[in-house]
Amino acid sequence: EPPTRPCRVEVSRDCYQTASFIVDPRQEKALPRVTLQLQRHSVPIVTNPLGAEVREGGVKRGMTPLVIELGCGGTDITVSKPCFKTQTVMLDPARPVTLRPISLVPETFPLIVRTIPPGVDVHVRGASKGKTPLDLELGCGEVEIQLSKGECFEPKSVRVRPENREP
Repeated sequence: EPPTRPCRVEVSRDCYQTASFIVDPRQEKALPRVTLQLQRHSVPIVTNPLGAEVREGGVKRGMTPLVIELGCGGTDITVSKPCFKTQTVMLDPARPVTLRPISLVPETFPLIVRTIPPGVDVHVRGASKGKTPLDLELGCGEVEIQLSKGECFEPKSVRVRPENREP
């Protein structure tokens, strides 16, 4: 038996906001047209350190900290900052979690120090790193390396600037 009182009808679909309306069977009018709105989720993006560029699908979305709006389903974002390794992070609004700050990892570059004669003391930023031959990992930016060996040799400074290289 059909209903004789007004009743609420809800229309829903995955990834869309639920819409509802009242149907009164005592009135003869057409059902209303329903347009479902795509669900949007605000996702905060924070990095440590701040100021990283965020891209989604190759499109720049902004610099951290920022909030991006996502539709249904997950998406990959790329986070990059000079002197730090680029990271790709999967965001899935269907899995509500508190997103912790994305910790950016400093970029390092190998440097092999060889001298003739061997056994030269190597200092980087005033800190002793050992004697040659020596393998070092340097951070981004220009670095001054001091070389010295006893009183018979004049100390020497060398400036080194590692460059980003493609793997």
